[in-house]
Amino acid sequence: MQSQRFSFSVGFMAILFAVLPGFAVDDGTQLDETQRLLGESKQNQIREMLKVADFGISFHGRVIDQYGKPVEDAEVILQLTKFSPNPDSFFTDVEDCPRHTDKDGRFSFSALRGRNLSISTINKTGYDDENMRVGFGGQTSFEKKRSDDQKPSTRVLPIPKSDPAVFIIRKKGDTSYLMAGDEYFDFIIKKNNFGEVALNGSRKSPTEPAPLFWPGFLVTCTTTENPPGWAVTIKGANAGDELLRSDKVLYEAPESGYQSQLTFSMKRTFPRDILECQVVLKSMKPVTYSLANIRLDADSEGLRVSSGISINPYGTRILEREVQLGQFEDLEERLYAEARAAFFKGENPPTPDLKKLIAEEQKKEAAQQ
Repeated sequence: MQSQRFSFSVGFMAILFAVLPGFAVDDGTQLDETQRLLGESKQNQIREMLKVADFGISFHGRVIDQYGKPVEDAEVILQLTKFSPNPDSFFTDVEDCPRHTDKDGRFSFSALRGRNLSISTINKTGYDDENMRVGFGGQTSFEKKRSDDQKPSTRVLPIPKSDPAVFIIRKKGDTSYLMAGDEYFDFIIKKNNFGEVALNGSRKSPTEPAPLFWPGFLVTCTTTENPPGWAVTIKGANAGDELLRSDKVLYEAPESGYQSQLTFSMKRTFPRDILECQVVLKSMKPVTYSLANIRLDADSEGLRVSSGISINPYGTRILEREVQLGQFEDLEERLYAEARAAFFKGENPPTPDLKKLIAEEQKKEAAQQ
């Protein structure tokens, strides 16, 4: 009986496929045709849906530097996403729409139709958009309001002239040779095998034998009970050292605002409590400025404090590395040796003419080719 029912089912399905348009059980020709028609129908639906998704866009923005000053004649590249009749591009076209800022750093886009736009780059000689920041949480893409579940901080189109989206790009400053973070601290203090907390202690960098003077840190960690966690104190490793904490990227050491030590409170929590900041270390004998990227990482098991440090050995407040030096390893090694030799004497090395040195290295390379 089971085999008869199965035979009947197969026969019934064969009849059903034969009478339904687009279905066949012989060579599959009508099935392919039906699939093609369904595909075309779905494609047409997508085309019409995206076609009506475009709307008139009005966008006003402003470009300023890290000091809050307007950036004039900056080229702002906007990418407009809009409808395209071409099915090969999924009915979507992305168009580059360049604009230039006026004397107040303002620019605008209007009389445009699309479904969203984004700011891809901002170009200006002497400026760097690598760390481009935007108000409202770093937002660079904008669309109209979709639903009430969007974050309150998300700006939606249109962006009015009275309240433009503000973009911050960095004005490049002087550069210097910076001694890369060869001296750093990275340690973990954890619970011991008996389940007891043994977190009190301190550590000083550098850990290896150092010259008479070398920028570094003294880090002290102690446990706290209320709330459960750790208190971290960071001082300079040399007498008279001062520190300054910054939560933004620094390319020049500030003139004031330093203190003898920095303190941080970290929670013993799960999954983890993380704090990252930049610390400028000002040493006095000799005067040097160093930049450290401090990271404190705490969880229910322990605490890690780590940092890399970049040292300007020349006594100037420049904290921006001359990137071209990375192309000339021998030159960097020579500058490092000169700085280290001066530190053995408790002195600053003479400030080099980097442009001249780089030009000489480039000339040597050209002669060898």
